[in-house]
Amino acid sequence: NKIHTVENNLNVKIDNKFNELDNKIDKVRDELKTDLTSVRSEIASVSNEVALIRKDMEINKIELDSKLDKSSSELKGKLKLHGWMSGTLITLNVGIFLTLISIVYSLL
Repeated sequence: NKIHTVENNLNVKIDNKFNELDNKIDKVRDELKTDLTSVRSEIASVSNEVALIRKDMEINKIELDSKLDKSSSELKGKLKLHGWMSGTLITLNVGIFLTLISIVYSLL
């Protein structure tokens, strides 16, 4: 009879320990699930931020390209204008020089 009592006590203690372990395992599992959900949420947030940064970079690239195109077309226009003006000045100077030569030649 005493052996049965000791056996029952041991069985109860073993069952209690198993229940405690099961409860601890369940608690740790729940904490891990919560942590995993939190990490997934943070990853999604970072992913959204990266997507926004990529869009901003693309917009900045497009704006920079358009500014460069505008500047290069303005520069080309100015260079053409300066070339035309230089040609006109050279032509005028040659004309004046030839006129002066003809005047000097006629005086001699």
